Amino acid sequence: MWKITEIDQEIVQARIEYLLPRYIGPGTNCSFALLVQKTGAHRNTVENWYHGRVMPTFDSIYKLCAILGPEFINDLFAPLGFCGMKWAQGASATALKLNSELTGVAALLAKALEDGHIDDREHAKLQPVFSRLISDLQAFKGGTGES
Repeated sequence: MWKITEIDQEIVQARIEYLLPRYIGPGTNCSFALLVQKTGAHRNTVENWYHGRVMPTFDSIYKLCAILGPEFINDLFAPLGFCGMKWAQGASATALKLNSELTGVAALLAKALEDGHIDDREHAKLQPVFSRLISDLQAFKGGTGES
């Protein structure tokens, strides 16, 4: 299978230009107006992304992924070998939410380990965070049908 080993701006821009017409506009579940509203970008900006005249910022790509869902993420990152994300049915967990949670937990854990160990106070703060993460991971796993 063909895979890209580096994420290059031109590759991402070409991929977004290729995908946006399939996810935005007539015959799709997302209109320009909805994307403008949810991203906070001007309509001209969204149209420039759509036609490949301007590359969305990282923050805008993140918003596009959150709005257009896991199918868009799969299509965007398929050349890199990252795919298989699905909506978690009946759960609040999504791939982007989990990614955000994992990053946050990693930061909290790194902060707690600055002195080389986790004391009782830090453990008490981390326990509910890890419990929520585990619950969301289980919900996501259950929603994808993967074992």
